[in-house]
Amino acid sequence: MSMTYWEDFQVGQVYRFGRKDVNREEMLAFAERFDPHPLHLDRDAAQAAGFRDICASSFQVCGFCMRIMVDERLKGSASQGSPGVDELRWLLPVYPGDSLTVHQEILGKRRHPRRPEMGFCNSSFELRNQDDAVVMRMFSAGIFKLRNPEAPMEEQA
Repeated sequence: MSMTYWEDFQVGQVYRFGRKDVNREEMLAFAERFDPHPLHLDRDAAQAAGFRDICASSFQVCGFCMRIMVDERLKGSASQGSPGVDELRWLLPVYPGDSLTVHQEILGKRRHPRRPEMGFCNSSFELRNQDDAVVMRMFSAGIFKLRNPEAPMEEQA
C-alpha cells in the first residue's frame, strides 16, 4: 500500500474497512481492569437492565474502533494525530460475538493556517456491527502531512 497524504482524501469519499470480532474474554478482562460496572461483567445484571448479555464498555468500543482505524488506515498514511473528537455517541450495545467494521466519510478538509506542510481532514466515523447497525458514531479531525507542501494554498477542498 502506498503512503496516504492529505491530498489523497476527497470530500464526500466513503471508506469501509476493517473487521473486529468481539469475544467475551476480552470484554471481561477490559471491564475487570477499567470499567467494572455489572453490565459489563455479569450476564444476569445485564439482562435485568434489559440487555441480552453483557455489553462492552463504551470506552472499550472506542478502543475497538481505534484499533481498526490504525491497522487499516493510519499505518499507511502520513497521519500526524488529531486535535480531538467533536462528538461521540454510543448508539447500540456491543455484545460478545459481534463483528465490527468502520465506515468513514470525508466531510471537509483544509490546509493548516500556520503549518503549510500539514492539513486537516474532517470525517465522520461509524462503527457498525454484523447487521450493519451503527453502534458508535463520532466526528473527528485528523492531521496529515501534505505530499506537496509547496502547492498554493488555494488548492484546498
